[in-house]
Amino acid sequence: MAELEVICDCDHRFNVPESLRGGMSNCPSCGKAAAVPGGPEKLFWLVLAFWILLAMVVLVPSAVYLFYNGYTLAGWGVVVFGCLLVIAVVLSM
Repeated sequence: MAELEVICDCDHRFNVPESLRGGMSNCPSCGKAAAVPGGPEKLFWLVLAFWILLAMVVLVPSAVYLFYNGYTLAGWGVVVFGCLLVIAVVLSM
């Protein structure tokens, strides 16, 4: 299993599992929290950008539909569906 090297503020070096990438880990020497290097993978940002684009494809036409059709119940339904879709996707990440 791959590990990442962390350098604490007290200059102690220690290894942590790769699953802690971008998070925090307690230093075994001084006990303080140390930042683990790294962060979200590029794939995360690509997937997030895709879902944001999809949300725009759903929400912008819905807003136009509402504007030109007098704010009907069906139009609001589409907007609510689009918002729930975006929320569900973002929470699932």
